[in-house]
Amino acid sequence: MSRLFLNKKKIRNLEKNLKYQFTDYHILEEALSHPSLKQSAKCKNVFCYERFELFGDAILNFVITEILFSKYPLFSESQLAKIKSYLISKDILYEIADLKLQLADYIIMSYSEENSNGRQNRNNVENTFEALIAAVYLDSNLKKTQFIIQHLWKDHLREFNPIDMDPKSTLQEWTQKLKLPMPEYHIVQQTGPSHLPKFTLKLKAGNFTTKATGKNIKEAEKKAAKNILKQIKDNKK
Repeated sequence: MSRLFLNKKKIRNLEKNLKYQFTDYHILEEALSHPSLKQSAKCKNVFCYERFELFGDAILNFVITEILFSKYPLFSESQLAKIKSYLISKDILYEIADLKLQLADYIIMSYSEENSNGRQNRNNVENTFEALIAAVYLDSNLKKTQFIIQHLWKDHLREFNPIDMDPKSTLQEWTQKLKLPMPEYHIVQQTGPSHLPKFTLKLKAGNFTTKATGKNIKEAEKKAAKNILKQIKDNKK
């Protein structure tokens, strides 16, 4: 295998946030290597993260399902499935990888991919994160991998709040129950470059209004709906 020579000093920061130090850096290197490297003549023998990504997805499914199975013994199969889907959704994968690991900084990619804003590509970050989970497992064992996943998902695995899964639907159900007009979402501003936009929108539901900003419209709507639901909760006190 051709070596890309990871920056060991830089990787220490990733390991610190991950709470895991690798023994075999060839494994970590493969997990962080973007498929674009295979297009380069200099890197044609380099493995990329695709196989690790597949394995990491399966590991996450198993570990998260096992945690929920133990944590919520009275929940039905459909309830557990819904929570699991939320916890391993692309939004949650990206959120953890970005906020807790700053994983985009460590992806090894071709110059062309980087120049095409590859580090801002959410799919690249999500895929690398799944590959990283597989790398931890391959470098250690299932018990250690379970610990790492528990650590990274701890904020999301605390007493589960269904509102976190789908605040828009929860807010809509509230308006329907009170026979109020449907929540109204309106984009009021878009800023930032085309490859890294920010959307600000205004939401009105009943007598409550709020504004929220997100990296995409979906994220902004979700934040706004959570803001309104908090206002509703606070208003009842």
